[in-house]
Amino acid sequence: MMLPTDIALRDDRKFRKFVDLYAKDEEKFFSDFAAAFGKLIELGVPFPTAPAAAAAASPKPSATISM
Repeated sequence: MMLPTDIALRDDRKFRKFVDLYAKDEEKFFSDFAAAFGKLIELGVPFPTAPAAAAAASPKPSATISM
């Protein structure tokens, strides 16, 4: 079984060159991954700061069943 993302990496010409590159050079993969992940960490992830926005994003509690 393959995920759609796996199939895209295998079949798409633009992605395939990276698959081949990283398959041949594991150190290059880890180096590039570390650089990209570092940028994500530095930039952070925007989260809603308003209490109303946080409450709207929270799941509603489910009804309880008493026995």
